[in-house]
Amino acid sequence: AWVMNLRRPQFQDPRVREALGLAFNFEWSNATLFYGLYERVQSFWENSPLEATGKPSPGELAVLDPLKAASKDLQAAAMFFMQNGMKNPNHALAGSYDFMHLFGHTVLGYMWARMAVAAQKALTEGTGDADFLKAKIATARFYAEHILPRTGAVGSIGVVAMHSDMSDRLPGV
Repeated sequence: AWVMNLRRPQFQDPRVREALGLAFNFEWSNATLFYGLYERVQSFWENSPLEATGKPSPGELAVLDPLKAASKDLQAAAMFFMQNGMKNPNHALAGSYDFMHLFGHTVLGYMWARMAVAAQKALTEGTGDADFLKAKIATARFYAEHILPRTGAVGSIGVVAMHSDMSDRLPGV
């Protein structure tokens, strides 16, 4: 499978990525180089419980949209830390506590989203304890609606801490 570095400007346009995928002749490569051993995959999660099928339901979007925003907050904070933490490591340390909280909230949001998808699949298939599965989905929605939106504020606190000049006033730091 092709994995492109989306941070590189030339790969940020989805049309370029699609064109590269279409230009690669999988069938020829598979038949000529690999003796027909492989099947073309359509996603990273194909043939796994994480495989997406169809468009997300409104319930899934209720969990995924806040997770997308939290992920962007985390990426922005990480880039800020990488760019500004080198200038003064003490400022980076001042914001590290809040950055770790931001990271933790985002990862937990991701885990709740995965659990909600698995619970919804089990409900649809009629397997498992329905009340337990519904509670898991409700908890994932609660986390997405009430906890994940805080990531923007947490990231901002870390940035403010990095700009604080307190670390310059501490003896021996």
